[in-house]
Amino acid sequence: MPRIEGKGEFGQARWRLVYAPQIPSLLSVDPTVDLLKSLANNISFATEVEVQLGKRLQASVVRQMKDSEMAMQWTLIYQLTSRLRVLFQSTPSNRLLFEYSATSQE
Repeated sequence: MPRIEGKGEFGQARWRLVYAPQIPSLLSVDPTVDLLKSLANNISFATEVEVQLGKRLQASVVRQMKDSEMAMQWTLIYQLTSRLRVLFQSTPSNRLLFEYSATSQE
């Protein structure tokens, strides 16, 4: 399926926009149901916007439409050190995560 992607920079801020339809894997399709009907019911469209402000702060928003319902999820990432970052996500319930990496992220 076609994928549209744009990106750019302004000073230290970077942005990226992705729009792409998503089709499920044929392995996940129920063989007892008509293949075309199953694929038509499971196609979704997603738009993702990602903004990087400097080296430490990053934000992203994902909007996905499936079966005429729109879902939105956003993530805010702040790099505390080269190995430790904090994430705040709005998944089904808001959550705060601390991520530690054994290797430096810089």
